[in-house]
Amino acid sequence: MISRKLLLKVWLRFIITKRGAYLFENVKNSLTNRIARLGLQCLVVGRDGEAYAREVWDASRTYRQGGRKIFW
Repeated sequence: MISRKLLLKVWLRFIITKRGAYLFENVKNSLTNRIARLGLQCLVVGRDGEAYAREVWDASRTYRQGGRKIFW
């Protein structure tokens, strides 16, 4: 979760294309990296309900993490 105020501070653009969504989280200046540069911590909540710091996201067993392949 992210507050509206923080999101608007770090990402002022609309996301209306697939490329825009890609840029939102997959480049050097991604949302995650922008938040980290503010000195804030980015967490992922795993399927077990626990919060995981960036360094251990692979242990969260979320999409494409933890060695499991998920097919849609």
